[in-house]
Amino acid sequence: MKLGPNGLMIDSFGELEAFFYALNLSGVLRLNEDLKDRQDKILIKEDIAVKQSQIDKLKEIRGAFNESFSIKLSSELVEIITNSLVGAIEQYVSEHPLFRRLYEEPGKRAFRYVFQALKHPRIAVSAYILKQQSPDHFAHLCRLGILSLGIALHLPMRLPRIHTTSFLMGFLSELPFPSRKVMLDAYDSSFALREVSEKAGMMASRLDAPVVVVEAIRSAQAFSELAQEIAGDADATKESRQIDSMENVLFFEESAEGGIAMHIKMMSV
Repeated sequence: MKLGPNGLMIDSFGELEAFFYALNLSGVLRLNEDLKDRQDKILIKEDIAVKQSQIDKLKEIRGAFNESFSIKLSSELVEIITNSLVGAIEQYVSEHPLFRRLYEEPGKRAFRYVFQALKHPRIAVSAYILKQQSPDHFAHLCRLGILSLGIALHLPMRLPRIHTTSFLMGFLSELPFPSRKVMLDAYDSSFALREVSEKAGMMASRLDAPVVVVEAIRSAQAFSELAQEIAGDADATKESRQIDSMENVLFFEESAEGGIAMHIKMMSV
């Protein structure tokens, strides 16, 4: 399961079936292109809502078709995915005493901000992929977003969309780096901090995050100058080779020949 240029890419029927039933997508899921068997007969037409009976039929004839599916990111599908993410985040809040305290007064209003923040199609799908394939990293990013929003909820700031922006800034700020060590080392090196903040900003932009969120993430570079003044830049190149990304987990890439090349390597934590 990866994020492609035109939708959600799934390369096995088992994964499609699990996705379909986990989110109860009967009558919701649509394909970007016709699904055909090996004799070129159409099994499911593009942009037609897929029913449970069709998924059951595909299971019966598995092997008779190419297991490659491009899922359309309809507004209804994105809303269902986003609601599933918000449910997981509500659970994280309920399990943490500090988060419960921060969110006690705002109540459900806070989670409406979370929904609004995550409902961007590419952000919602990427977050869902992370939840499935890298749950520890997803939980870490959620905690950053929860804390960022929780602080904003208790500050007297009257700025447009400050709450949704705060959550997204926290959630996306460390998205490319599943290794905690990379981020901890970055705060000891102005060079590394500059690099990670730029890479995080680039990935946020790639997910179509609002410009204000992208620029806020990239602004962490300014702190690298302060770090340089205080601690010098002796560790400027320290561990920079460790800085990898979640791109191989999230994205399908266009190959040089114009085809889709799937990368499956993940950075070791």
